[in-house]
Amino acid sequence: MFFYLRYPAPYWSGPVGVILAWIGGKLLEKILPIRLWNVAGYEFSLNPGPFNIKEHTLTYMLGGLILEANMAPYAMGATI
Repeated sequence: MFFYLRYPAPYWSGPVGVILAWIGGKLLEKILPIRLWNVAGYEFSLNPGPFNIKEHTLTYMLGGLILEANMAPYAMGATI
């Protein structure tokens, strides 16, 4: 909605979002600490591990959903 009133509004396709998410995932894989933390008896790490195909697939599906949801104001305007 930030660019709704801007003409021409920028548009990203699904593959662009997936590539940017892959780059971000690989970057976080490298820079997040691997150290284990203990909080209230639970042990966890801030680094979730390698960016895998499941995360890549989920990013593609949610990216496509968000891009299609961006067209909702136009669809509502056409039906009114």
